[in-house]
Amino acid sequence: MLHEMIDESNRAKRPTQHCLALQTQINSRMRRILIDWMVEVHIRFKLLPETLFITVNLMDRFAQGNHIPKKEFQLVGVTCMLIAGKYEEIYPPLIENYVDITDRAYTKQDIIDKERDILQFMQFDMTFATIFRFLQRYSRLGQCTQMVFSLAQYCIELSLIEVTMNKYPADLLACSAIYVGKKMMQ
Repeated sequence: MLHEMIDESNRAKRPTQHCLALQTQINSRMRRILIDWMVEVHIRFKLLPETLFITVNLMDRFAQGNHIPKKEFQLVGVTCMLIAGKYEEIYPPLIENYVDITDRAYTKQDIIDKERDILQFMQFDMTFATIFRFLQRYSRLGQCTQMVFSLAQYCIELSLIEVTMNKYPADLLACSAIYVGKKMMQ
């Protein structure tokens, strides 16, 4: 019963593979480019892996229910990373860091306004199980080596880039990544 409630809650917070359907100026290629850039920002700011997964989930969920002009797509991305950082990190980067990383394309106020829009759209409901959390749990249960875990983590990070991977549940992606990691190490 509890598992079914958790699964239902997680499903409601999972964007679909059609999360860009409302978008007239943004396509999956642009999403891939933005996520690739956000991975670089994530590395530069030395953020936790979970922060990246939360960021992409928030971005896709927001895009699924809101029209985003092309000129604001990067703003949505950095704002989602800011929100994810506040949620997950002990010492998240400051808004000024995000202003700088976008070469001042957006102001501090732009980011604050977009943060308000995103959080209101999400109804401030930020708790959900990401692929990374499932990977951590399943790798412990499967007694995975660090090498298998690293390969599986690489696989799930690759799944972030392709929007069509949103059709698969997070737990299934994590299981599949561990399977691939274990097969590669045989």
